[in-house]
Order: sequence, then structure tokens, then C-alpha cells
Amino acid sequence: MAVVDEKADAVVYDEPVLRYQLASFPNNKLRLVGNVFEAQGYGFGLQLKSPCHKMINQALLELVENKTVEALNKKWFGEALAD
Repeated sequence: MAVVDEKADAVVYDEPVLRYQLASFPNNKLRLVGNVFEAQGYGFGLQLKSPCHKMINQALLELVENKTVEALNKKWFGEALAD
């Protein structure tokens, strides 16, 4: 990465990707600063009127409610994203 190699002073990219990099490759020189420019979500693309739509939504809701999503965020993105 150019910032680690001191070829650049900063980088702007998707927050989850940057948090993953920080959690996976700890480096005391790197940190996230400032606010998110624009919060955006991720999604799944399905065919219109897909029979999977309701099943996927129910499964995702269950993962949020039983704190699985929170645990995965902590595992892959570090504590800061889970807060």
C-alpha cells in the first residue's frame, strides 16, 4: 500500500474495506480519521419477484437480531465498526 510505503500521505476508500485492512494487517502508522463522506449500504441483486427475496430478508433480520452480524463485524472489521 502506498501509504505504508510512504509514497502517499492518505487514501480515501470504502470504510469497511479500510477497517478490514486495519484489522487484518495491524500497523501503528495507519489509522482512520475524519468522518464518512457518504454512508452507503451493500445489497444483493435478485431477479424481480424472486422467490428468494422474503427468505433472504428473514435470514438477514435474524442475523441482526441474534447479534451474529455484530460478532462478524468485530471479527473482520475490529471493535470500532461494531460500536
